Amino acid sequence: MTLDGQASGPPPTIFLQLTVNKQGIIAGTVTNTEDPDNVQAIEGMVDKKTQRSAWVIQGKNSPIMETGIANLTKDEAPALLHFADGQTQQWLMVRLEEPAD
Repeated sequence: MTLDGQASGPPPTIFLQLTVNKQGIIAGTVTNTEDPDNVQAIEGMVDKKTQRSAWVIQGKNSPIMETGIANLTKDEAPALLHFADGQTQQWLMVRLEEPAD
């Protein structure tokens, strides 16, 4: 993940893995390579009516990340990150190939 609209620069340091089950429950992990020992669990839901998906770090109320459920199937897609102070940032999610090993 990287802030959207930034010119190419340093490689991304935030990596997100998500799973969504048939009931719309989102689970996964987020890792920042600047602190690789700090892997955090993700929890969230898909709103079946609006087709929006939203998730947070487990046990926290913010920031909340959201995107359309269809975006999770794309190689690149925007996502919004909503902070407790009311600020919102647009981020870009990029699918990475699974390593061969």
